[in-house]
Amino acid sequence: MRILIADDDYVSRTKLKSILGQYGRCDTVPNGESAFSMFEKSHEEGIPYDLISMDILMPDPGQGQDAIKNIRDWEKKHTIENPSKILVVSQLKDCENILSSFDEGCAWYLIKPVSPEDIQEALKKLGVIE
Repeated sequence: MRILIADDDYVSRTKLKSILGQYGRCDTVPNGESAFSMFEKSHEEGIPYDLISMDILMPDPGQGQDAIKNIRDWEKKHTIENPSKILVVSQLKDCENILSSFDEGCAWYLIKPVSPEDIQEALKKLGVIE
């Protein structure tokens, strides 16, 4: 499985890479704009990301929700049959941000801090592992 992790916090990126690295090859980026660029590049290379872990509270450019919207719009425009699964991992736990993330196209939402068990359960619910 190919995984992209977008989080502005170095410690969070490192922790997520350690956990998600058990399930596949991970690339990391510090913001939403870089995440979208890497997403596009992965399609150009013919090896798109199966899973994208996205923080939504990142400094501009490219907040996480904007990146999710851009990814979903790109997939629709290019009629992608198997869109990437997007897992939001954020410290924001208010209903507005959670619902907005789902509206933009995330498939699952976890609230930081996350454990390896939280990630494993989310990956099972997303259908990327058994």
